[in-house]
Amino acid sequence: MKTSKPKTFFLLFLAALIGGGGLLTFILFLFRGSFNFVDLGLHPFQALLINAALCLVFFAQHSLMARKPFREWLKIFLPSPYNGAIYAVASGIAVIALVIFWQDSELMIFSVQGFVRLLFRGVFVLPIAGVVWTVFSLGFFVNFRVQSMVDDLRDRQSSVSLVTDRGPYRYIRHPLYLSSLLMIWSNPDLTLDRLLFNLVFTIWIVVAILLEERDLVSAFGDPYRSYQDEVPMLIPFRINLSIKNEPDMSIE
Repeated sequence: MKTSKPKTFFLLFLAALIGGGGLLTFILFLFRGSFNFVDLGLHPFQALLINAALCLVFFAQHSLMARKPFREWLKIFLPSPYNGAIYAVASGIAVIALVIFWQDSELMIFSVQGFVRLLFRGVFVLPIAGVVWTVFSLGFFVNFRVQSMVDDLRDRQSSVSLVTDRGPYRYIRHPLYLSSLLMIWSNPDLTLDRLLFNLVFTIWIVVAILLEERDLVSAFGDPYRSYQDEVPMLIPFRINLSIKNEPDMSIE
């Protein structure tokens, strides 16, 4: 199937509007907590089930649409350069639905005040700076999966390469996931629903990293394996737990 410039422009607009709007909405949700847009008046346990279901929908969209079998299937209906825009639009819809229908909880597990609260807010700002650094180090359009559409508009083809020497990728293999974890856990008000959110999203991020690592090894082979050996996954330093053998002082 062939692309056309009007369709490409339109899909890029939708990706920016819905995908970008969803990303900003998600960051506000992480910073503020639940907006309580739609209160279904459920029992606390039922509300947690609804929240868990919203998370699962979000995870399914992000994980399944990022996999190669889904991208190959989508080629039957759309030209392959449009995959990124479709992913961005679907991601925006999934995250906006999560924020709108999220059911908050009145049970406060802990809430910090004063200097400690400011410290938590500072921790939230730092990973945002890390996201900006990561996006512009790797490439704005590459990060948002629309580089192929931009190439199509420019009538050129960008090469796909393993980038290991730009920005935070010199220090950790998954800087965006690290930034996400820091933002997730830096809210100074931990309610029951927020604890559920933090736990399930942390588990999902770990699973997503494992899946992505498998895909990258499949795509780049030995160069990525060497990158794995040289650069830590999430923490920008390695902990050496090996114990050096003591010299043999025995006398034969």
